Amino acid sequence: MSDSRVLSYNFDYFEPATLETALDLIKKKGSRIIAGGSDLLVQMKTGNVQPQALVNILGLKELDFISLDGKGNGEGNGKGLEIGAAAQLYKIEENDRIKNHYTALFEAVKCLGSTQIRNMATMAGNICNASPGADTLPPLIVFGAEAVIRKLNGQGAIAERRVAAANFCTAPGTTVLTEGEMVTAIVIPPPGEGSGSAFKRLSRVTLDLAKISCALYLERRGETCTAVRVAIGAAAPTVIRARLVEEALAGKKISKKLLSESAALVTGNISPITDIRSTGQYRNQVAPVLIADTFEQAWQRSGGKVLS
Repeated sequence: MSDSRVLSYNFDYFEPATLETALDLIKKKGSRIIAGGSDLLVQMKTGNVQPQALVNILGLKELDFISLDGKGNGEGNGKGLEIGAAAQLYKIEENDRIKNHYTALFEAVKCLGSTQIRNMATMAGNICNASPGADTLPPLIVFGAEAVIRKLNGQGAIAERRVAAANFCTAPGTTVLTEGEMVTAIVIPPPGEGSGSAFKRLSRVTLDLAKISCALYLERRGETCTAVRVAIGAAAPTVIRARLVEEALAGKKISKKLLSESAALVTGNISPITDIRSTGQYRNQVAPVLIADTFEQAWQRSGGKVLS
């Protein structure tokens, strides 16, 4: 591409017709996958990245799908939810079954950027950008999601591996992907019986990245929390599990007092920094409150009573 009014250097641009062709193109050094481009194009304009070639997968119909076979919440145990790498976020936002059964994920997508961004951006792109404040990563982690990763092997056949969402990002801007690999889908198991989930985040303004975020998934039996997973965004180099909080709540009869004491343990898991959006001190102070609020919402969605 030349004579660009936006980008100051030349690069090749491809729109492959098949997944095999796309995988063959990204084997070349300096190639990058582009779908919505809401993160990558900004980085190219600022000069932070300069790929030699862009491979646009947004037109690949085989990657543009949402499959929801498992109803979850005791209504059936299917295969769960699978989202193709070329499915834009607005399609998730408009899916009532995702809203009802994967509520935390729906809430994260709903608050991600503007309508224009959600009309172009993809979930695979959001996690591949590997921002510590990525909105979709916390709910994917608490739901036990996996990224489906594919590449062409030495014989020209497609090889596949899966990586848990919790292990996908290794540092800010860095993932487990190696040269020639791409995420083709994200798979999420069906929620368990008596479950509830929620996502909350704090930001300076609605369209800004999160100061701090929290996704929480729990399973309840009576007044007892039988299982809980908590993920915190924008409070460490990567989105992390608040395992100290989880251990304090799992298997316990839940009360307001226990929840408050357990949520306070999150400071032993996070390592927030001070940046242009917030201070480390503020993030440390607000994290327990955010966890408690998110837990209470998920608890009530599971059918639990208001805590006292």
